[in-house]
Amino acid sequence: MTSAITTYLRDEKVKERFSEILGKNDAASYIASVLLAVANSEKLQECTPQSIYISALRAATLHLSVDPILGQAYLVPFKQRATLIIGYKGLYDLALRTNQYRYINIDKVYEGEEIVFDRITGNAHLGGEKKSDIIIGFVGAFQLTSGFSKVIYMSVDEIEAHAKRYSKSYNLEDSLWKTEKPKMQRKTILRTMLKNWGYFDPRDAAIIGEIEGENETIDGEIKSDPTPEITAQSTPVPVAPVAPPPMPEPPPQMTTAQALSDLGFDL
Repeated sequence: MTSAITTYLRDEKVKERFSEILGKNDAASYIASVLLAVANSEKLQECTPQSIYISALRAATLHLSVDPILGQAYLVPFKQRATLIIGYKGLYDLALRTNQYRYINIDKVYEGEEIVFDRITGNAHLGGEKKSDIIIGFVGAFQLTSGFSKVIYMSVDEIEAHAKRYSKSYNLEDSLWKTEKPKMQRKTILRTMLKNWGYFDPRDAAIIGEIEGENETIDGEIKSDPTPEITAQSTPVPVAPVAPPPMPEPPPQMTTAQALSDLGFDL
């Protein structure tokens, strides 16, 4: 399947589509990063080329890298189909790009500490005293340039319960909740906070909603919950579905290293 994926992503129509989004110079390096992500995951190599193409193209549209090291977005295999999961860094970067935030912060809360909320104003402050390095929860806070601000807190138990309830991939051996738990915990509170009270560019918000909608059916890390979908403070721009090009005829067998070399990148 690796050869089929490499062949598919090297097709001229595929490269042209990425070039339309990223520019010709950046398209080749982006495709190379996708091939490297696939080469480093046996389960991704079992996924259909079309699903990898669509997920990678969505990430490119958001200008997020799928290189796992960067933590912006992940290509996650599920039942031979790749899905796109936006990571903590990706959500953070998408929010900052709007230039609507004075600050966004997520931090750990340790044993002995507590977040005390003013029931009238909604303001909060950190109380108590740290007793150990045991993390009992995470606190998130942001302020928009308009002056609106929000603080939320979730205990580790609440975060884990949320993941178990809404992520069917939570118990999978290679789930991001197993391999990247700290990042996923931070992402849960960031996503909850920005989804319900923050701001995203309308176009980005529409794409994020499309990704989450698909993940409802293919059991990615993000699952729908009873809270409202991510919204922007203006009317979202509709995003047309990404239609994959026809599967090209496969050339002779080629390794991932050879494919990357053809794209101008030496391993």
